[in-house]
Amino acid sequence: MNIYNSPVTKIAFWVIVIGGAACLLIPLFAPLLPLQYLKGYGEIGDVLGGISSPFVQILGSVLLFLVLKAQIDANGILHQQIEKEYTKEQLRHELNQLHG
Repeated sequence: MNIYNSPVTKIAFWVIVIGGAACLLIPLFAPLLPLQYLKGYGEIGDVLGGISSPFVQILGSVLLFLVLKAQIDANGILHQQIEKEYTKEQLRHELNQLHG
């Protein structure tokens, strides 16, 4: 199965694209929002951080999932290669025993 065509990879790709766009666009457009009433409660940076933080956390979670999935896939490929090499070595050993 090709990991680049799997539905999980496609969903993760779009979450990264949308999350990355949100992380970039929300801080840019937030000063344009009518947030004058928030001046009495704290700084606008706290508000922007509070708004963009969930998006960054979701994006980080998706990236962590993709990294762990890639590591598991790589471990599976490595395990298959080791099994093939072990089988080859067994056959070589048996041939050497028969012809040696």
